[in-house]
Amino acid sequence: IKCARCVDSCPMNLLPVKIAHFVKHKKMDLLQEYNIADCIECGCCQYICPSRIPLVDFIKLGKNYLKNKK
Repeated sequence: IKCARCVDSCPMNLLPVKIAHFVKHKKMDLLQEYNIADCIECGCCQYICPSRIPLVDFIKLGKNYLKNKK
């Protein structure tokens, strides 16, 4: 399902499913471009996802990757 409900629910106007895709497929160089650090990890995206994608988990992984990269 590519419904983009997560995009509509994000209070920070991010693209959670896109960010999760980048993390899942190891495209970490794109995370900053999509403002992953702006995510407040509220869980709205994950709550509303009909596919039950663990979006917040992927976002946390991506943030940790960038933090450890420094």
